Amino acid sequence: MSFIRNTWHYICNWWYSTDTKYDVYIDQYPNEKVHIGHGGSIKLLASVRTSSPESFIKWQKMEYNKPTNILTHSMKYYGSSCSLPAPELIINDVDNTDAGVYQLSVTTISGTVTGRNIQLEVFGEPVYSLPKEKNNFLRYFLLCQTIATESVRLYFIKTVPEPTLATHLNSHMKNLRFSYWKCSSDQLAVLFPGASLNVKSTDFDFSLLYKLTRNTLTSLSAPTSGWGSQPLPGDIAKEDDIERIRHNRNLLAHNTEFRLNDSDFNNMWTDLSQAIIRLSCGTLSADVSNLLNRKLDQKLQKEIFENLQREIENNKGEINILHQDLFECREAIVQHQERIQMTEDDQIPSNIRQTHFKVLKQWKEDDEVYYDGTNVYKAAKDTIQSCSVIVLVGGPGCGKTAMARHLALKHYQYGWEVVPVCRVEEISQYADVKLKQIFVLDNMFGKFAVDIFMYSTINNHKDSIMNAMNKDSKMFFTCRKSVYKDAVKLKSFVLENVIDLESKENTLNDDEKENILTKHCKYRGVPENIFRNLLFSASHIMFPLLCKVFTTNHEIHGSMERFLANPYRCLILELDKLECIS
Repeated sequence: MSFIRNTWHYICNWWYSTDTKYDVYIDQYPNEKVHIGHGGSIKLLASVRTSSPESFIKWQKMEYNKPTNILTHSMKYYGSSCSLPAPELIINDVDNTDAGVYQLSVTTISGTVTGRNIQLEVFGEPVYSLPKEKNNFLRYFLLCQTIATESVRLYFIKTVPEPTLATHLNSHMKNLRFSYWKCSSDQLAVLFPGASLNVKSTDFDFSLLYKLTRNTLTSLSAPTSGWGSQPLPGDIAKEDDIERIRHNRNLLAHNTEFRLNDSDFNNMWTDLSQAIIRLSCGTLSADVSNLLNRKLDQKLQKEIFENLQREIENNKGEINILHQDLFECREAIVQHQERIQMTEDDQIPSNIRQTHFKVLKQWKEDDEVYYDGTNVYKAAKDTIQSCSVIVLVGGPGCGKTAMARHLALKHYQYGWEVVPVCRVEEISQYADVKLKQIFVLDNMFGKFAVDIFMYSTINNHKDSIMNAMNKDSKMFFTCRKSVYKDAVKLKSFVLENVIDLESKENTLNDDEKENILTKHCKYRGVPENIFRNLLFSASHIMFPLLCKVFTTNHEIHGSMERFLANPYRCLILELDKLECIS
């Protein structure tokens, strides 16, 4: 993005300031010709001064009489810089292909200026021997990358022979694709190459072998010091040696100088080679010995390092996947810890909460047919905005329980916790000062008459309830009209905000009745000709219950009009059911 931004600034400045000239001064060393022997390294230095607000600096080499930009970030030019005020070009391990003409290019708003041409001449015969410390690093690198990987592969196929490899992988396919240690897309392509190809363990690199060995071999125990930890010198089990190889590879990856002194090399070689021999049961002893005595040169080093650079680029994608997986794992751990903390702090026991979930599920199903466009519902909704306690009063079947539950479920949608209770004592038990809660209690003072014990319990628990509840929490109570008439004389604190569903101002009008019936009928699949163009003036009591009873078995009841005219036999049966449920 910085290149695009700089280019845009350059274009804008050129467009608006084409008449402005900016000076550029380039000093170079060496300034004409330089000689360097095969295998050596050389540094070309420069000093750049310019008054231009924007500039682009590139080292270039002349190819076929045309300047070609040098990729200074590559291994060949490791350590080079294209930055003001002192860009420098470092050419490592010089060979015949490096001979030629070099120059520094500085592009500003005014144009491009180049420094003097520097002629680089390479002399002498190619030198293929390596310095001692580079030789040590290269030998250790080959031991890690080739023989150590092969030792892990031999151990793996000893447990999972090649003929059973595909079956073994298929049995772990789900985890290989979706678990926290899932494979990358490239790894999956190796493991599952397609119907026409067979999977081969020789195609597995170390990272894939380590993943498979650690996670799919059920017979494998954890290393003595644990997975991901450096084994101690005395830890020599198979699991320890697999982890030891992983640790040595990590040390290799962090060696940015590509050098090892003799002391470090001898210690690391002994530690790793012994692990390889143990893990391969001695079958790789000759390979280890041959590598130790093999003659290494710069040509091999160049080839290996180029392969290493390509491997690093290929692994960037997998590293990004691992970072994303790590982030997701951390998020999952945090969420799990939060759930544990919530469980520890929860005022409601887990078995009771499960019961509440089942009750709320049933409420939601019943609520599908609730019509909330009535005047009495709007009055109740307005009242609870400013009150913590509301009592819905009315006769049986008038819809007071359905309204209380509908109001509670509306709050549930906005993050409130709904707590159905059977006794008033449960409110103080389950109240949580940290949560906004809705408590719903039916028949608060009794079913048929005022129960003095229930009345006393409510008033005696007033302080404990109010102290335990969040300041925004609310209580929805229902009470039958006949019970309320006696209870109101006792002046309980919960009767301060009462909504009478059967009062003159709250009685359902014909439009509201039609809408209630229509919603029930459509939900139950009642043919439209049965419930359209009806007269509701004759139906005064229990209308919501009548709608439920009729639509549940409309084939039996036949005409809605006749049912409304004489619903008593069915109502008696329904009221008996209500008494049993209550």
